Parts: sequence; structure tokens; C-alpha cells
Amino acid sequence: MKAEYINPFIKATWNIMTSMFDLNPEPGKYYLYTPEVSHRWEISGGIIIQGSLNGFAALRMSKVLTKKLIEKTGLSFFDENEKDSLAVDMLKEVLNVITGNFLTELESANATVSLPFISQGKDHILKLPTIPVIAIPYISSFGPFLVLTGIVENPQAL
Repeated sequence: MKAEYINPFIKATWNIMTSMFDLNPEPGKYYLYTPEVSHRWEISGGIIIQGSLNGFAALRMSKVLTKKLIEKTGLSFFDENEKDSLAVDMLKEVLNVITGNFLTELESANATVSLPFISQGKDHILKLPTIPVIAIPYISSFGPFLVLTGIVENPQAL
């Protein structure tokens, strides 16, 4: 895993959170991620990377944070069920924008990215590829979130 592959996702995430939502997220100490049996995240969204690079990138957060991000866009709601549905749509859209920026940074790599997928619920599981994944916790005025990314070269595609 090389910094030149994972840093563009991290940079794109930070840029989107600051430019779209006027947040100034502060990173915590990064660590090597191991799947958790129990965790505090209520919703996660991710993408799969394939081609000359293989890997995974994801965001994990509380529904409170996704709802605050929605409110920041100016949308108003009628009931809680609508907010929950929009939370999924919001995270997918944020991932789409991050992915576009991420791919621009890595345009020399011949990689493709899946559509964003969402997993949610108490102690939901993310099925990760069998590669090292770096986790970077962030805190913001709207709440914490976690960035996960693991991207390696695919020797078969070189």
C-alpha cells in the first residue's frame, strides 16, 4: 500500500467536508483497521476499486451527522422516516463527489470504481478485501466520522 494511492481519497474527503459543508474536520491518530464486532457507526458507505489498483475506501458515521449534513444543504423534512432515507442518499452522493475527485488525482492509474454501496444498522459489517486498511478518525463540529482506505497495486493488471 502506497501513500500515493490512499492520500487522494483522504484529501478528497477532507476537501468535500470543508467545501460542501463548511466543516473543518480534525484528524485523529490513524491506525491499521481490524473489523469490529461492536462499533458506534450507524451508517457506512464505500466503494470498491479495481483495475491496475485494487482496494476499498469508505466513510463511517452516525445518522446524526448525515442528518446535519443534509440540513446544511438547505433541505427541509417532514418526518423522521424521510430523514433516514435521505441519510442514505446523502452518503451516496458525498461518496460520488469524493470518488470523482479521487479519480481525478489518480487519472494515470487505469482503475475503475464501483457505485457507492451503503451498509447500516447497529454493528453492521463491512466486508473488506484481504489487504491492509488504514482507518483515520475525524472529529468535527457536527460529529465524528471515520475514513477507511486500503489500495494496492494489482500486479496482474500491470
